[in-house]
Amino acid sequence: MSKLERVLKEERAARERQVSELEGYAAQLEAELEAEHKRRLNEQLRALIEGAPFVMYKSSEVSERHVWFRYDAAAL
Repeated sequence: MSKLERVLKEERAARERQVSELEGYAAQLEAELEAEHKRRLNEQLRALIEGAPFVMYKSSEVSERHVWFRYDAAAL
C-alpha cells in the first residue's frame, strides 16, 4: 500500500510541476502577445502620421488609399 501511495504522491508532484510550467509558459505568451499588439498599434500610428497607404474595405470594393493624420484638426 505504501508503494502505491508513494507512486501517487510522485505523480501528483509531477503533475503540479507540469501545471506550473504551463502556467509560466502561458504568462510568457500573453506578455509577448501584448508586446506585439503594442508594437503593431505604434506602427499603424506612425504610418498615419507619415501618410502611408491603407487598404480600405467596403461592402462592394477593396481599395488602397493614402490617409494622413492632421494634428492641428486632430482628424484624419
